[in-house]
Amino acid sequence: MQKWGYLAITRTWEKAELRRSEWVWDDDENDQRSVTERLNGLGQEGWESVCVVPVALEYGEGRAGKATLTYVLKRPLETAR
Repeated sequence: MQKWGYLAITRTWEKAELRRSEWVWDDDENDQRSVTERLNGLGQEGWESVCVVPVALEYGEGRAGKATLTYVLKRPLETAR
């Protein structure tokens, strides 16, 4: 039976009243790669997309908010025989 390894990576966007808004990777805020670049790189390492989980929150009478996209991926685990 095939066994799978799973990986979840999250990208967050936060809008504050006095702060610049931008998407950042939660595991590495300095990673400037786009979603396409990051997922293509993981695909080259054998990862497959399972699903994307979106979450959005609004607060401060609509002047601020936060959104996250969590990408869930899997790849086969090598098994010792």
